[in-house]
Amino acid sequence: MSNPLISSGYKPIVLVNMTQPKRRSHWAWGWEHKMPSIEERHRLAELLEGVLGIKAGEVEEAVPIQAVELPGTELKATWLDTTNDARIRHTYGRSWPDLMRGFLGDFGPAPLAVATPSSTEELEKVYDWAQDSGVKVQIYGGGTSVVGGVECDPEYPTISLDTSNLSGVLEIDKTSRGALIAAGAFGPDIEDALRPHGLTLRHFPQSFEFSTLGGWIATRSGGHFATQRTHIEDFVQWMEVVAPCGAVRTGEYPASGAGPDMNRVFAGSEGTMGLITKAWMRLQERPRYKAQASVKFAAWNDAIAALRAIAQSGLNPANARLLDSREALMNQVSFDGSNILVLGFESADRPLAAQMERALEIARDHHGQCDGAVYIDTNGPGAKESERWKSAFLDGPYMQSALLTMGVFADTFETAVTWSGFERLHNAVIANMKDVLKRTCGRGFLTCRITHIYPDGLAPYYTWVAPMPTRDRSAIEVWKTIKDEAMKTLRTNGGTITHHHAVGRIHRDAWHQEAGPHSIAALDAMKSSFDPKHILNPGVLL
Repeated sequence: MSNPLISSGYKPIVLVNMTQPKRRSHWAWGWEHKMPSIEERHRLAELLEGVLGIKAGEVEEAVPIQAVELPGTELKATWLDTTNDARIRHTYGRSWPDLMRGFLGDFGPAPLAVATPSSTEELEKVYDWAQDSGVKVQIYGGGTSVVGGVECDPEYPTISLDTSNLSGVLEIDKTSRGALIAAGAFGPDIEDALRPHGLTLRHFPQSFEFSTLGGWIATRSGGHFATQRTHIEDFVQWMEVVAPCGAVRTGEYPASGAGPDMNRVFAGSEGTMGLITKAWMRLQERPRYKAQASVKFAAWNDAIAALRAIAQSGLNPANARLLDSREALMNQVSFDGSNILVLGFESADRPLAAQMERALEIARDHHGQCDGAVYIDTNGPGAKESERWKSAFLDGPYMQSALLTMGVFADTFETAVTWSGFERLHNAVIANMKDVLKRTCGRGFLTCRITHIYPDGLAPYYTWVAPMPTRDRSAIEVWKTIKDEAMKTLRTNGGTITHHHAVGRIHRDAWHQEAGPHSIAALDAMKSSFDPKHILNPGVLL
């Protein structure tokens, strides 16, 4: 989820009750204590109207978890958790429909029970029991899916399989710069384990705090960094997958030309063929040197041309994030109608003045304006300040949940397209989204940022904000109308259905059109080989 209305200019009040342990919200993004307070949401409403011209409604609170009613379950195995608390907390991911249903206290798709195996042997016992009992298994990592990837299919009796006990950094090889990491390990725990060794996985999706390595690989997660290894599968050397048919281990080599790459088969399979239990991941030295700069462009086309030149220059910046003028306004980065390019370079080996100065030279050749760059040695002063972006980036989704409580839609969609095809796609998105937001909500606000760049194309990321006509389940139908228009526009104008948000249930039908019937049939056959009784993640991907 992008960052509606949070920047260096707007900082939510965070109320932290240190007498209580941190607890994930049962319906909203992240920690319960980090939801903006009532007073802060009132201030947010003023900002929303003043900056975007969108009037929020009165603040309402979600139905508390204690008031949620679930149908009973007849499952009685001692290793299954059948409490309402566990079932509720494993019902949804964090797509907008998930948030809305959770806010209303509607947890109808809740699993019948939750299993939390701690070993491969226990996992295999879950599979055997499920196959014998006619029960489906929905895999649950961190529960951050924004595409309906963890919700149980109501057509089948289903349990949730939580991977959090399959965690830890199991082995580190500093010589080859690799680590064996269990799939249930969360992002912060991975980095905490690697930091004393001077190493990092360097993969920071916006869900980093609450998502797992296995979830990243299964959904082909995209990280924060703009070039080179932008997706998690680029860091995988080998992995172990435990499927209902048995365990599969891919080749333990730095590279191989022997047949199809099974790592690439399981990456993106979204739990439909087996559970990724551990993976050997390629690591990097922690960067010592950093360079940062911000460039203003009066014209969007000039900014895009500069970005393409930088992408094709071989400079490979760690960050090359372009905000259009509306995105810059919404985030209070710029108020003068400028488009803003945020550039960053990182290295563990050497200072970065030459790379940054060349990138800024390219930007100036395309009419960009910059006051100069900031150079940081993380062994010296300024290192802590250079990490401010990370907390703002990770906290962005809290605003989506807060806006929902005020009767305001805030959601995103993203894609990737060639440089030559971008103008057509971008113009179509602006025209079609403007029309659908006016028809469904009366008005809306649409922004664009470019998150990742490649020599042959780019990844645009769109955020839309609009008043909700109602605050009941009918709002989900309005959201679907808007989402369908966005997906149709991408599909008919040369864009992929997703660059890094995965497929799940929400993108499934559109992805089937993109992939074509022969590819889907081949994947179905492969699933039947790994999961003969089709117990895993029904309705996801396939």
